[in-house]
Amino acid sequence: MKVIINYLFTIVIVSFLFSCSGGNQENKAYQENEENAVASTAEKDKTGENLYMKYCMACHQTDGSGVPGMYPPLKKSPIVNSGKKEEFINILLNGLRGPIEINGQKYNQQMPSQNFLTDEELSQIINYVSKSFDNNGTEVTPDDIGKLRK
Repeated sequence: MKVIINYLFTIVIVSFLFSCSGGNQENKAYQENEENAVASTAEKDKTGENLYMKYCMACHQTDGSGVPGMYPPLKKSPIVNSGKKEEFINILLNGLRGPIEINGQKYNQQMPSQNFLTDEELSQIINYVSKSFDNNGTEVTPDDIGKLRK
């Protein structure tokens, strides 16, 4: 009798597991689409971070703090957080020359143009900086950059 009860219990458990394993094809497709969207966003964020590390980190530092008196911080930057995305884009496209004051500190180092980067790469860098270093900047699309590049 014990063997029969164990056998029936095992069948019930196995049946339950198969019915709850996502056998519904629509549910599986939905879950895969959601996972791909999350992975795609994470990949873009990582790409923006990687591009920042390659092209910006030497002057603006890993944490966006800059180098006092030499290279301005991107952390809590009024340019990044102003809502005027065109200003940020123009700095990357055209570089920056001459004195600038950020958070009460004066800087007078030349920033070279980054216009050799694609519109997609520049937007990824800007969006990474806008979401990092205690910033709350405006999102930028490659089209935004393309319009100002002309």
